[in-house]
Amino acid sequence: MPRSGTNFLSDLLCLHPDCQSPAPIHEDHFLPHANLLIQYAATIQRNWKLDWGVTEDLENFLNQSIGNGLIEFLSLRIGDRRFVTKTPNITNLKNFFTLFPESCLLILVRDGRSVVESLFKSWNVTPEWATRRWARAARTIIDFERMNSKA
Repeated sequence: MPRSGTNFLSDLLCLHPDCQSPAPIHEDHFLPHANLLIQYAATIQRNWKLDWGVTEDLENFLNQSIGNGLIEFLSLRIGDRRFVTKTPNITNLKNFFTLFPESCLLILVRDGRSVVESLFKSWNVTPEWATRRWARAARTIIDFERMNSKA
């Protein structure tokens, strides 16, 4: 969520000489719209004929290739360094590993009381609205962790 510390953490990570932000894009906003890419790939796959021998691996590879294109886009300006990107939004978090199965994901969770107070002061939203939004985001993260944990 906004006001959760993503700017601070990104700046901190980019102090390492091997890391860099893909400026001028400071927040990529890939995940909030990832469902559109997943739908695009699914639409293409529906046109593939069954007798072609298309496997689930090939379908997964199409999604990963789309994700790799996005990664290449962000990494064009940073050379051999590791890019650090962020999105303060967990919408479509469930699609992260579909598009980026080889990428590292760091989910930053800030104390809800601090996020609510910061949203209230910065954007003049009601504390009730901010509390509900934080709680909904926390549930999404918990569900994502359950689906992706290696038991």
